[in-house]
Amino acid sequence: MAQISQPHRPRRREEPQGPSAIVVWWASISPGTKKAVGIVFLFALGLLGLLSIFELAGSIGVWMDSMMGILFGRIKLIFPLLLLLLAYVFLRPDKYSVKGINTIGLIIVAVSFAAFWHIGIDPETAWRTALEGGGGGIVGFSFAYPLHVTLGFWGGLIILVAIFVSALLVIFNTSLSSLQGHVSALKDIGGRFS
Repeated sequence: MAQISQPHRPRRREEPQGPSAIVVWWASISPGTKKAVGIVFLFALGLLGLLSIFELAGSIGVWMDSMMGILFGRIKLIFPLLLLLLAYVFLRPDKYSVKGINTIGLIIVAVSFAAFWHIGIDPETAWRTALEGGGGGIVGFSFAYPLHVTLGFWGGLIILVAIFVSALLVIFNTSLSSLQGHVSALKDIGGRFS
């Protein structure tokens, strides 16, 4: 008996489900749109962080303020300001050329700045102080504590200054002699906002 062949139908491609669907969707978005979405969220998080510090962001703001205090201690304002600065710089690629290494330098500057606020705290109480939102918070403690324990206050401070200045050099991709001009430019930018 002869077999009747079925007409060939192409298999329907199954759409991905779950997390892989999100990956496929995100991959289909243009790089410019992804960058714009990132900028919007940096601005939103930065503004929400500022509002939370001033108790203007509801219950989520109270939680954010508490977390920023634990992470950054007395300088918790630095986190939302860094987010806003990054968003502004990414928004103006014609004016500011930002590469990954510049962003890493900015993060190291922020971390070492937090450590400056924690280096003088007695190592016996440094962790408790960080958890209470004092000094440079957990971020400051993470850098300052090992330096203070191994090198003492003054030795740790010298290393922190070296890390801070080195990170500034990385941010601006410059030499020590050229750094002065960049610091003057930052003062000019800061003067525009005052």
